[in-house]
Amino acid sequence: MHSLLIWLLFLALPLQRRIALLWGANEYQSVFLYASDVLIALLFLFWLLSKPPAQHKADWQRYRSVLIPALAFIGWLVISSLFSWHPLLGIAKTIKIAEFMWLFYYLLLLNPSQRIIAALAFIISASIQSIIGITQFLVQHSLGLVILGENVLSPALPGVAKLEFAGQKIIRAYGTLPHPNVLAALLVIALFMVFHLVQRRAALRVYVYGALPLLLGALLATFSRVAIIIGLGTLCLWLLMQKEQRATAPAKLFFVCLAVFALLLFPYAKSRIPVSLADQSVSFRLFYVQSAFYMLAAHPLTGVGLSQFTRAQEPLIQRAHMPEFANQPVHNIYLLLIAETGLPGLFLLYWFLYHLFHPLARLPWKKRSLALLFPAMILLLASFDHFFFSFQQGQLLFWTALAFSSSYLANQFLSGA
Repeated sequence: MHSLLIWLLFLALPLQRRIALLWGANEYQSVFLYASDVLIALLFLFWLLSKPPAQHKADWQRYRSVLIPALAFIGWLVISSLFSWHPLLGIAKTIKIAEFMWLFYYLLLLNPSQRIIAALAFIISASIQSIIGITQFLVQHSLGLVILGENVLSPALPGVAKLEFAGQKIIRAYGTLPHPNVLAALLVIALFMVFHLVQRRAALRVYVYGALPLLLGALLATFSRVAIIIGLGTLCLWLLMQKEQRATAPAKLFFVCLAVFALLLFPYAKSRIPVSLADQSVSFRLFYVQSAFYMLAAHPLTGVGLSQFTRAQEPLIQRAHMPEFANQPVHNIYLLLIAETGLPGLFLLYWFLYHLFHPLARLPWKKRSLALLFPAMILLLASFDHFFFSFQQGQLLFWTALAFSSSYLANQFLSGA
C-alpha cells in the first residue's frame, strides 16, 4: 500500500486538474482540491493505522527537535490568519501547509528501501513530464492533455511564457505544470535523485542512462534562467566534488549531454541571456519587492494574511497603472512569507530549517558540504520565485526536496561517517 500510494502521489504531483473549494479574485487567493491532496489523505490514514502508538511515540521522540518548530510555525500561521482580511482563506491555506509538512515528516521516516521506491517514482514522473515538455517545445503548441490540467499553449496567446528567436515567439516547455520555472525545479530535483540512486543501487543504472538525457534536455527546453544557472551549477559542483566510483560513468554522460544540448539550444537561448532593468520581468519583480516591504512596514507582526499578498497589492498596482495580470506575489518565498505572516513567520521557518540541518555539523567539512549542497540549492531557488509557496505543485516539490535532502542525503553520509 505504501509503494502504491507513493507511486500514485508522485505521478499526480505535476497534474493541475483540480476542484475549487474557495474561489477568490485570482489564482493566488483561491483554494483548490487536487488529486495529490486525496492521495496524501489516504497516505496519512495508512500511516496512522499501520503503526502502533508506541512506534508513533518513538518517531516523535526521534524528530522532536524538528517537529516542535514545525508545529510552532503552523500555530503562528493560524494566529496571523485570524488577524487578516480573509481569515477563512488564511486558515484554509494553513491546512494546506500543514498537509505538506506532514508529507515531509512521512518521507523523513522512510527506510532506505522505501526511499529508493519514492525516488524512483519521482524520477519516472519527471521523465514523463520531460517527454511532454520536449514535445511541446518541438511542436510549439499544447498537446491537448486537458484531463491532466495542461495549459493551453500557443505562441500567439498572451500570458504564455515565450522567448524570441529569429523574430518569432517560441514557447518554452511546460509539461502539465503551471509554468516552465516549476517544471525546471522538478527536473533539477529529479537529476539530483538520479545520481543518488546510482550511488546506492548499481542495478538501477539502466534507468539512469535513460533518464539523464531526457531530464537534462527538458530542463534546458524550459529556458528557466534561475533553475539552469543555480540548479545545474550546483549539480556540476556536486559531481566534481564526488569520489564515488559508481557516479563516474553517469557523470561523464551528464557532461556530454549538457555540452550537446547546450550547443543545440544556444541559438534559442541567446535572447534570454541579456538581463536589463528595462525588461518587464525584472521591473515587475522589483515592484513586488517594494510591495513586500510596504506590507511589512504596515503589518510587521501578523502580516497581511496567507495568500493575501495580491489583494494587499491591488491598490499599488492600480496606482502604478500596471496591467491586471501583473498582480502576482513577490518572487521570493522569504519576502512573501514575511509580508503575509509577519516577522515571527519568517523566524519560525528559519528555526525549523536550523534544527533540520544542524545535525550535519558533526560531519567532516567535505561530507558536510556535499550533504548541504542540495538543500542549499532548493533554498536559493526559493529566493527567485514564489511557486514554492504559492502553487500546489511548487509546495509539494519544496517539502519533498527538503525531506529527501535531510533523510536520503544526510542519513547516507552520517551512516558512513
